[in-house]
Amino acid sequence: MGLIDRSYDGRFDYLVKIILTGDTTVGKSSLIRRHISGSYALPDATIGVDFYVSVKNINEKIVKMQIWDTAGQEKYRSIITSYYRGANGVIVMFDVTDDQSFKKMKHWIEETRQFVAHDTIIYIVGNKIDNVKDRCVSTDEAQKFADNMGLKYFEISAMKSDSKDIENIFNSLSSDAI
Repeated sequence: MGLIDRSYDGRFDYLVKIILTGDTTVGKSSLIRRHISGSYALPDATIGVDFYVSVKNINEKIVKMQIWDTAGQEKYRSIITSYYRGANGVIVMFDVTDDQSFKKMKHWIEETRQFVAHDTIIYIVGNKIDNVKDRCVSTDEAQKFADNMGLKYFEISAMKSDSKDIENIFNSLSSDAI
């Protein structure tokens, strides 16, 4: 479960449900943990779905984010699709050092669009940009793909990025959703 500031009194202006999806090992859990705690640790593989809560002041409003971390393994797909219901935003992730995870992006986006409302915000996030020597998906290639899909694109390193870069993704998505 995510960390919440002890001074938080339970009131909020907006509730935003965010789903993270993508292949296994692309860094979904690491991104969430970096957002929640500001630190990096190698997580265990997600089994099914994990749930976190984050409360932030965005545009002078208290936004409570329900963040759902989905397993990337095919064997969990049938149970995970029900979690898309009511999502305000979806982060579809890939690993910039794994071109197979990038090639599957179209599949993940199509699946997402199949199960969410037409006005759900979808972002694409390329992770592991710190691993320059193994990078096989360029920023230009990923940005062109995102543009063709009509989606915003972000690049991060869940391990090394400034927490501000991570916060920007969640704050931007929440702001777009409210």
